[in-house]
Amino acid sequence: MLRDWAVLISGTWSKIDAKISGEFGLDSVPCPVEMRATSETRPGYFGGWIEQATLFLTNECLRGDIPHIGVLAREYMRTALEKQDFEKTILEDFSLAYGAFWVPSKKLNNWYSEWNSYRPHKGDEFTGIFHPTAAFQLFQTFSGSDYYGKLLTEYLLMKKMGLVLSEQEYILHMLERMRKFSVKLNTTDFSLIRRLLEDPQASRSELAKETNTSVYWVSRRLASLQEHEILEKQREIFYPCLGMKQSLVLLQCPEQSDPYDYVIDSPFLHSASRVISGTYDLVAHFLVPDNYESAKHLRTFQTILSNRQVQSEIYDIESIGSDYCFDHYSTTKHRWELPWELFGPHLKRIYDESLGDLIVPSTKQCTKTTKKLDELDLRILSEYQCGHSMRELRKKLGVKYEKLVGRLNELKAEGLVEEKYNLHHIGLNETLMLNIPSFEYGESIAAWAQRLPFTKFLLGPDGEMNLILHLPDGGLQGMALTLQTLLKSIKPMLLDSHELVGTWYAPQNSWFEHVAGLWDVKKQTWKSPEEDILNWFGSIPEG
Repeated sequence: MLRDWAVLISGTWSKIDAKISGEFGLDSVPCPVEMRATSETRPGYFGGWIEQATLFLTNECLRGDIPHIGVLAREYMRTALEKQDFEKTILEDFSLAYGAFWVPSKKLNNWYSEWNSYRPHKGDEFTGIFHPTAAFQLFQTFSGSDYYGKLLTEYLLMKKMGLVLSEQEYILHMLERMRKFSVKLNTTDFSLIRRLLEDPQASRSELAKETNTSVYWVSRRLASLQEHEILEKQREIFYPCLGMKQSLVLLQCPEQSDPYDYVIDSPFLHSASRVISGTYDLVAHFLVPDNYESAKHLRTFQTILSNRQVQSEIYDIESIGSDYCFDHYSTTKHRWELPWELFGPHLKRIYDESLGDLIVPSTKQCTKTTKKLDELDLRILSEYQCGHSMRELRKKLGVKYEKLVGRLNELKAEGLVEEKYNLHHIGLNETLMLNIPSFEYGESIAAWAQRLPFTKFLLGPDGEMNLILHLPDGGLQGMALTLQTLLKSIKPMLLDSHELVGTWYAPQNSWFEHVAGLWDVKKQTWKSPEEDILNWFGSIPEG
């Protein structure tokens, strides 16, 4: 039996050798001269490995559970990259990913499952979490071997230039490459996506009718888009309905200081992003309990910042909205083509002719619910936003189905929780923020911005406005030129793609404990997190 395997492996090795040498210019790797069966297993070497010119095949490979062709391709690439002296993590990821290209489609999920159980993720909350299996499976599904080839060529070039990446640098680099990876979508895809963004509850039959396809096609396409997180279904808590005041905090910090240090320990923090280019250094989203004590602490925070030479602006948010527009996406070229040269005159016309009040963005008012919330309601919110099914919710909460459905429907009716879809990997690589303190200009800019790919509107009580924009590459320059036609003092800020998240950011395991400790069920009001506030103030840098 092993003799037959040896003949098969020799031929397969030659095919892999020709492919790798031709595409990547790597030195050839000699074929193993001996082969042995083994019952031993090694982490990361599922199916087998090569050691001292001997190929060891495990029982799972000999049974066909792990295709031998994937093992051979992986070990060939591993040996070839070892000669390039790659960092271990890079070597493992690119070897395992290359093996996947040779695995038959019926066995591919098994391959990725074995890989994921070996190394599920890398990184931390500060550098970002990188899931190698999710990333390379996304690349393989939507670009074949093209994107893999570009990445490997990039790393080989770095080696030739003497650039050596640490594991942390590799994670950051891959997170950025993954963020910028763009899938090719067609007109039918956008019809499907557009309808789901408008109505997340649309049925498969409604979507099939909308896209002029079958229910079967819609189901498969949706599964693929969601599996690879291109179309992400989220359950979100609308915090203003819980009686939380939302604020946008902008900080301009002294040189050499880390902007995150001023907010990382704040019990109000939902999320924060560094500003890569712009007037400020940090944009943070705060959720502040609607009571006198918490509001006073927020003012004290500003005083502390002022005493430490940190300039700050805090904007209350009264209503929120968002809008997608696909008018400027070419489904033939598979890219965004924004006519920035026309946007300037268009914005100027909206302002000059006072058209802003005719093109008002759809927003949701930040008003508190009148429903009385008990501990079960908070537990339902905590678990529901994690994406659990009704069956899982019943098991976790220990309540009957009828009671759970009734409570959940009440929470939805009050606007406390909603389902929505988000889009990723469609070429919107730049995140910008516009701070528009004047209603006079904000109304016109908000009306015009509805023609951009994605805009989030954050409106204040006195007409001040902040916009979060997701744009394709070149968006910062295009936006700056467009705004100059109206008001040169408004300068777009480019935000870091990696967010710092706080306790209020959901879903996470500590959410319920945090909320339950602050919510007074009897009074139906929020308490101020006094101890956490004192710890936060004590951690703020001296400047």
